[in-house]
Amino acid sequence: MKDKTFLILLIVSILFSCAPFSKKVVIDNQIVLKKESVSKLNGTYEVGSIKAIRKFENLQPRLIENDSLNSFSLFENLKETNQELREDIKNNIKNYQVKIYIENDNTISFSLLKNDIKIDSIKMNYKIRKDGFIYLKNKNFRTEWVPVLCGNFEVDRTKIGINNDDNLIISNSYFIYGAILVIIGDTRKSNFSSEYKRKI
Repeated sequence: MKDKTFLILLIVSILFSCAPFSKKVVIDNQIVLKKESVSKLNGTYEVGSIKAIRKFENLQPRLIENDSLNSFSLFENLKETNQELREDIKNNIKNYQVKIYIENDNTISFSLLKNDIKIDSIKMNYKIRKDGFIYLKNKNFRTEWVPVLCGNFEVDRTKIGINNDDNLIISNSYFIYGAILVIIGDTRKSNFSSEYKRKI
C-alpha cells in the first residue's frame, strides 16, 4: 500500500513538472504578496483583460492588447460557464465585474456580478508561494481512462496576484498528454498571463 501511495505521489509530481509557468509570459510590476498582505487582492475587477500575453508550445509569446474575442474573460478563466452566459458576457462586458474576497488563510471567493447583482460564484482553496502569487487549488489535475497506457491527463495550474497599479494578474499554465498503449498521441502546452483593471 505504501509503495502504491509513493508511486502515485511520484507520478503526480512528475506530471505537475510538465506544466511550469513560463518566465517569458509575465505581466510587469508585480507586488509580492505575503500572508499579512494577501487581502490586497480584495476588490472588484473588470471582466475583460487590459492586456494579455499568450504562448503556445515553443512559439514566441504574443501580446494581445485588444481582446475582441474575449478569450481572457476573468470569471471564465476560473470557472466553466454555459454558452448563454459566455455570449452575454461577450456582448455586454461593461455590465460585468468580478468581486474577489479572501475569506481566510485557505479560501478565496470569486463572485460574478452583472449590474452589481451576483449571478454566479466559486470558492477555491489557495496557497501563497515565495514568488508572491497565490496558487489556486481547483481540479488542477484531470485524467481520462488510464493515463500513459490508454488515455490522457491534463494539468491546469492558475496563480493570481496584483501589480503596482492595484490591477489583478492571472497566470495560467496548461499541459495535456494523450497516449495509446504508451505510444504518445498528442501533447500540448500553453501559457498565458493577463491583467484586469481594478474597479473598487
